[in-house]
Amino acid sequence: MIRVARQLPAFLRDRPLAPWLRLSLAVLVTVSAVDDLTRGVAGGTAALDGPLIVFGTILMYAVLYLVLWRTTWAVLACLPLLVVVLITGDDVTGILTGALIVLLAPMTTSWLFTGLTWGLYLAWLVAASALHGPRWPQLFWPVLLMFFMAAALGTGVQGFQRGRAADRRRLTELREENLRIREDERAALARELHDVVAHELSIISLQITSRSRSEDPVELHRVLTSVQRSAHSALYELRLLVGLLREGGDDESDLGHLSDDTSVVRVVEQLHHQLGDLGFRADCVVPEAIDDLPATLTRTIIRILQEASTNIVKHAPKGSECAATIRLEPDAVVLTVVNTLGAHQVPVDLRLGPTGWGLRGIAERVDLLGGEFSAGPSGEQWLVRAAIPLADDVT
Repeated sequence: MIRVARQLPAFLRDRPLAPWLRLSLAVLVTVSAVDDLTRGVAGGTAALDGPLIVFGTILMYAVLYLVLWRTTWAVLACLPLLVVVLITGDDVTGILTGALIVLLAPMTTSWLFTGLTWGLYLAWLVAASALHGPRWPQLFWPVLLMFFMAAALGTGVQGFQRGRAADRRRLTELREENLRIREDERAALARELHDVVAHELSIISLQITSRSRSEDPVELHRVLTSVQRSAHSALYELRLLVGLLREGGDDESDLGHLSDDTSVVRVVEQLHHQLGDLGFRADCVVPEAIDDLPATLTRTIIRILQEASTNIVKHAPKGSECAATIRLEPDAVVLTVVNTLGAHQVPVDLRLGPTGWGLRGIAERVDLLGGEFSAGPSGEQWLVRAAIPLADDVT
């Protein structure tokens, strides 16, 4: 059996007091109640007034204890108390209870209920001044001022509480956003780990495999030099990425001597040399101003070049021609890499995996920068093209 809990109307719902405030008020009310019990109840002289004053005092403490838990219930319970005070003229009972409720109402209840509570006590104050003696009219303005100060203080505390609650929500949102950004960054670094290290390891593997039966010392020396250079590059990138992924990123013992090279010109020179060592005829056109672009763009260009050259080594016919061209246009940087189409080089769906994982990672990176990326056959060639928009301050 499913039971649906019924909720109170919105204007009757209230918020709990802070534990420290509830405890402090409970102690204060208890001390006052004990003091009244030990001294006895002093009231009016009429036979009818005595029992009513005692009843009013009991109602007052009931309301004061109730307001510590539910302000809305306390206001409703206060209605018979106000009637008793109007009959007996016991100003202390009505004023103290009213001041506390006027103070706590904006802190714990809705604005509608708070307004009704303030209106109730204002009407009660006017009625008491009209019904009782010369004393109540003299108390009207001081009591009204006290109620106004209590209402202002309660409203100020309520505003402070709302501000703190908004700050806590904002802090929670920022923490969640930081966690999301951290996870996104980890995913991006994982893609870079594939793009960079896999490229270098592919070069090493292909260099060794292609020259495994060679007995020419000069050729073997050239291969070892290329392997050493690729191994150092892979180790450099691996240390850098592992250091960035490490939780204790403040420890710079492994990274103090490393710097993240974002020079496209130097990377192109290195890739040109590696492709030449593998027997490919590479032609590269790179403007010198390319290194003046933001690091985000240069690293993206570098990753595209590395992935494209890796695919050339894996799939293009040995000794074939390949070309990489980078153009700086007024509003974008355009990169194209072409090579002779290999027998096993087939179109890759950049949206699906795991085939073409590196190309898909590059496509995601370019898309994040607002650019366009494509990779596939074009006639008898394999064409990789990326167009990344430039920021206004770059152009």
